[in-house]
Amino acid sequence: MKVILTKEVIGTGVPGDEVLVADGFARNYLFPRNLAIEATAPNLKENERRKDKQVKKESAKKQAAEDIKGKLEAQTIKIIVDVGEGGKLYGSVTSREIADEILKQLSVEVDKRKILLNRTVKETGTIEVPIRLHAEVEAAIKVNIEAKEEVKPEESTEKDS
Repeated sequence: MKVILTKEVIGTGVPGDEVLVADGFARNYLFPRNLAIEATAPNLKENERRKDKQVKKESAKKQAAEDIKGKLEAQTIKIIVDVGEGGKLYGSVTSREIADEILKQLSVEVDKRKILLNRTVKETGTIEVPIRLHAEVEAAIKVNIEAKEEVKPEESTEKDS
């Protein structure tokens, strides 16, 4: 029997797949659990319409990710941190801090889980950080980590009397 899956069935397929299964499997397992519908002409037509809609939606998401990629790669993010001797940071720069600075400086919201830091950042300098914006789109943004300038106390100019 030919059916259209409405939900993922391990070993059989994913939603939208048209698969050929045994009659008993369809009647006794797939249909009662609403995992599939029979592949009739109207159902096949609706499935094609749904697939086309999904393809258009995915294409729009990819295009939006490409636009964001262009915006991110054209800029350098500046993060100012406290440092100790030798330019070593107190702590490290995290993906959350990078995401916050991207939002603040470029007005682009990036999920911190999409920022792919392959090592901890514990030194000042410029690094290139990859960001996965979409399954097929990855951007690389430059992050400039600078030391916070220390404010020196002003020396008093008054003379002791």
